[in-house]
Amino acid sequence: MLYKTLAEGLLPVASDGQPFDPNVHEAVMGRLSEEHEEGIILQTFERGYLLNGKPIRPAKVVVAKQV
Repeated sequence: MLYKTLAEGLLPVASDGQPFDPNVHEAVMGRLSEEHEEGIILQTFERGYLLNGKPIRPAKVVVAKQV
């Protein structure tokens, strides 16, 4: 019963290609990039989740840095 309740309001956090948002993302690494603007997420290590619009686990991501 608890699983069904969680599944109804559970959504993944958008990450790859999105701007870094400290409210729903956790930067675990920065990577130099000539192709992307600073602060754009290049890779997701671990998916994050929102429950009814509130973050319950941040996405662990790699963020672009300027050269």
